[in-house]
Amino acid sequence: MRVVLDGRFIQDHFPGIARYTYHLARSLATVSDGSLDLLVDPSTVNRRYDMAALASLTSLRLRPVAAPVFRPTGMLQVMLALNRLQPDVYHSPYYLVPPWTAGGLVTTVFDVISNHFGTFLPSRSARLVYNLATFWALRRSRRVIVPSANTGHDLATLHRASSSKLTTIPLGVDAGFAPASGAAQSEVRERYCLPSRFVLYLGINKPHKNLPRLVEAFARADLPDDVFLVLAGREDRRYPTGRTLANAAGVSERAVCLGDIVEADLPALYSAATLFAFPSLYEGFGLPPLEAMACGTPVICSRASSLPEVIGEAGLTFDPLDVGDIARSLEFAFADDALRRRLGDAGLARVGRFTWEAAALATWKVYQEVARC
Repeated sequence: MRVVLDGRFIQDHFPGIARYTYHLARSLATVSDGSLDLLVDPSTVNRRYDMAALASLTSLRLRPVAAPVFRPTGMLQVMLALNRLQPDVYHSPYYLVPPWTAGGLVTTVFDVISNHFGTFLPSRSARLVYNLATFWALRRSRRVIVPSANTGHDLATLHRASSSKLTTIPLGVDAGFAPASGAAQSEVRERYCLPSRFVLYLGINKPHKNLPRLVEAFARADLPDDVFLVLAGREDRRYPTGRTLANAAGVSERAVCLGDIVEADLPALYSAATLFAFPSLYEGFGLPPLEAMACGTPVICSRASSLPEVIGEAGLTFDPLDVGDIARSLEFAFADDALRRRLGDAGLARVGRFTWEAAALATWKVYQEVARC
C-alpha cells in the first residue's frame, strides 16, 4: 500500500494543521512499511518544524512540489504529483482538495468554525467558496477523519456528512510536553519577566477564543494581589490585543502580554504557570489544555464544543459566556492548593491516552480500509 500525505500545510500560515501534519507524518513513519510519501512545498515559511528530521526517516520520502495551497496552479501541481506517484491513498489534512486524485481520498476536517462564527468569512462569496469546498471534500472523500465527536456531529448536522464516512481520531500531545525542571522554569521566568504566580492563557486573540471575557473575569475575581494574568500567543491585529483588553479592564499592572512563544519554551512556560485557563467558545479539538495537563499544570476550561470530551474530569469547567462563572472558577482554583494538586495529577493521568503514536495507528488503519475499497 502506497500513501501520500499532503505536507504542504506544515507552514506558519496553518499553525494547528501544521502541528497535526508534522507529528502525524513523523509517527506514521514508524508504522508504515516504507511506502509513505510526504508532499512538501519548500517555498513556504516554516519556522517551527524541523523538516530535516523528517527527511532523515528512512520510511518516509519527502516529495517537493511548487504547489501554493490557495492557487489553482497548486491544485494542478498536486494532481500531477499524484499522477506520477500513483498512491493507493491520498490524505489531505485540509478541506481544499483537488478535483481529481489518484488513490482513495482521505480528508481531515478539524472544525466547522466558519459556520459558527461569521467573522471568519465576512463576505458572501467567501462563505459560498467555503461551503462548496467543504461539500466537495465530504462528497469526494472515501473517509473523513475528525479529531472529536463534536466535529463529527457538526459535519453531520451542518453539512449532512454521512456518518459511515466519519472516523474520530483524537490528536496527540508531543512527548516534549512534560513537567519542566525547576531550572528550566526559572530560566523562562527570567527571560520573559514572569511573576511567581500567574494564570496562563495561550492562544490567538480571535473572537472565538473569548479572550475579552477571560480578562474581564480576571479583573472581577477576588484573587491575591501577587497573582498575575499572562497572555501568550500570536496576535491578530484585526482584533483587540491582550494589552488593549487588560488596559480596558483596569488590570494592566497585573497583566503580562508575551506575544508568540517559540516552541522550545512552551513546556517550561506551561510548567511555570500556577493555573492554565482556556475560555474558548469553539474548538475542533483543543490542544493547549492537554499540553498544559502534560506539563502537570491544573486546567480550568470552557464547557463548550469538543473541550469537555478532551479534558474529561481532569479539569474544572465553566460557562464561557458567563464572566461571573469564569471569575468564580479562578477564585475556587486559587483558594484550594490541594485542588490544584489533584487537578495536576488528574491531568497527567488523562493525557497519557492522547499520543501521536495512537493517532498514527488509527490513521494507518483508515488507510488500509480505504485501499481495500
